[in-house]
Amino acid sequence: MGGIRGFMEDTNKQEMDLPFDQTGGTELDPELERLLDARNYTDKLEMLTNMRDRLTKDMIRTICITHDIRLNAQELPEQYQELREYMRVMGKYEGNRLR
Repeated sequence: MGGIRGFMEDTNKQEMDLPFDQTGGTELDPELERLLDARNYTDKLEMLTNMRDRLTKDMIRTICITHDIRLNAQELPEQYQELREYMRVMGKYEGNRLR
């Protein structure tokens, strides 16, 4: 399916997969929310590393959706490593953008 219709259907499908609370809002883990709100990739990487033992595929998918990242890995450990490497590289170069 292509065009805007296909895009909207894909977007709606992704939104339906997110966990919803009783009020219809999306319920996020507080640490995940802090990671998503962090201003730089160095902080995001540190938070991701601290969350490693409790990360789920849904949490990684949420991070990827909000940062417009597409991972190649299918299994959780590989997804974590791929996401971690992405944030490491972005953190390395984010300071150079303003120069």
